[in-house]
Amino acid sequence: MNVEEWLKRGLVSPSDMNAFLPESGCPMKWKFGKEGRPGMQTDKGAMMLGSNIHDMIAMYFGRISDRPTEAAIRGVADGVWDEAFNERELRELKKRGERCWKNFVNFELDRRRTWKVYKPTLTEARLKDDKYVGIVDFHSDPQKTCIDWKTGNLNYLRDSELRQGKVYQTMLENHGHTAERCLFVALYTGRVLEMPVVTDGWLGRERARMLGMVERGEFPRAESGLCHGWCPWQLDCTVNDICLWM
Repeated sequence: MNVEEWLKRGLVSPSDMNAFLPESGCPMKWKFGKEGRPGMQTDKGAMMLGSNIHDMIAMYFGRISDRPTEAAIRGVADGVWDEAFNERELRELKKRGERCWKNFVNFELDRRRTWKVYKPTLTEARLKDDKYVGIVDFHSDPQKTCIDWKTGNLNYLRDSELRQGKVYQTMLENHGHTAERCLFVALYTGRVLEMPVVTDGWLGRERARMLGMVERGEFPRAESGLCHGWCPWQLDCTVNDICLWM
């Protein structure tokens, strides 16, 4: 989907906003990605680990019972790990994956003791309304709570998490669910961070800011320490404003 098709669709995802808005992403990098530029090879291990752990969590909830014992939680989780962790491609990140999975199990053991209803209403649910689209990792209607699993180093909530959580709350409510709380579970550190109150107006302004820049063709560089070694479009960015035939 190119930039024009994206604008015509009119649906903004949290990942779009976080990849585009300069505080958390880079407008130029976002544009290159939408254009389908191949870019250079970069290390995608961390992204692959996150995807693998999310798939494993969905598999876990597909197998666990409504009222699991502590032994059942550990047993199902161990089985999912043995079956689904991609050790061949994530060999160098196995220790990080083991730590994330251990903290996931510990979180679930604690949640079992404190939540009245254990099983989620939704897992890995793709939702959209007239403005937003995204995938909600976990939502419980009885607990009025949605959860987003994070495998990276998350010590505090930034604007990127606030955009993400508020989009999830908005879409869930527009689909008839109640989402009074949004939790970000940092699986690597074991921390649980609850999103503060975020207003509809703030999210609307963030969406409008991105749409306005895209419509005006404003794609500035947002230079950071991640430019070198992490961005596949380093070369494209370097020569973007250079006329090679002058």
